[in-house]
Amino acid sequence: MKKKLPEEMSKSEMSIRKILKNLGVKMHKLIDEKLKSKLTNGSMVHSKEYVINLEMKIDELNLSHTISSKIITPTKDD
Repeated sequence: MKKKLPEEMSKSEMSIRKILKNLGVKMHKLIDEKLKSKLTNGSMVHSKEYVINLEMKIDELNLSHTISSKIITPTKDD
């Protein structure tokens, strides 16, 4: 499948792309803040791999999807 340029995308495609960009930016910030908090209070440790589950739900589309992945906490020097 050929990747479309932004000017070739429909308004619908662009709106989905914008949602995903905003989601990625916001989630990165939230995850970073929570990791720092949990490292500070000792409930997580540095340089350790954790299995995480991310659930996305969109009621209007009757869509629910869970992604399992791994996250590595920052080192003490990060």
